[in-house]
Amino acid sequence: MLLLSGGMDSLAIWRLLGLPPAVSFIMATRCQQREQAALGWASKSWGGEFTMRAFPMGEFEQENGYLPFRNPLLILAAAQLDSHVILGQIAEYAPDKNFRFYRRLERAVNMSGQLAEFDGKLRIEAPFALMAKGRLLGRYAERFGQPEAAKLLENTWSCYRDGTMHCGECGGCKQRWAAEMLWREDWNVTVEGTRYMVQPTPGHTPASDYVRWLLSGGFKAVIQIKQRLEQNAAARRAALR
Repeated sequence: MLLLSGGMDSLAIWRLLGLPPAVSFIMATRCQQREQAALGWASKSWGGEFTMRAFPMGEFEQENGYLPFRNPLLILAAAQLDSHVILGQIAEYAPDKNFRFYRRLERAVNMSGQLAEFDGKLRIEAPFALMAKGRLLGRYAERFGQPEAAKLLENTWSCYRDGTMHCGECGGCKQRWAAEMLWREDWNVTVEGTRYMVQPTPGHTPASDYVRWLLSGGFKAVIQIKQRLEQNAAARRAALR
């Protein structure tokens, strides 16, 4: 069961995977209406079908578009429909959006006797998680043609706000713009007009913030955590002897 939104990544991956069973959650966020329009366009254009479920979370949406606990909640909601959950994640990092978190969630849910319906069954995959957004757009263009890639950009929505155009200032817009620039450069593509109210500039994104944290000394914390885990593992092994 693929978690589907109206964003460029999600819809590109849905089509690249051959339109597998998918679910989209109506969360009553600011960009919900634009995302629903994108989903309608994709379904009509490609013939794919998806399930709709209400999951109102709009009242918890922060100004920057962040929704606390969104990813684990949506994964578990999708697992009610199918225990094999696929995420349309591309190269980015968030505390609840990375392979380590997925494995931990699987272990928690699959623990024998805790949730009998899911004992050993929940499986979470993100097959494009190591691919940058611009490379994903290039892969889509190679598979379906450059005109189809242009249509994908024209009809999908990545902005954390609503409106007739992308704001160009939020994290979603900056990441989308960077991907579009990479696609244009690598495949020598010219796109007329603009989809942004303000021309985006490189700025903070979840991935870039994580890199800045590592470079500013965060890598030391990572090393310390790794050492502590190794020490704990050694202590457990010693206790079992």
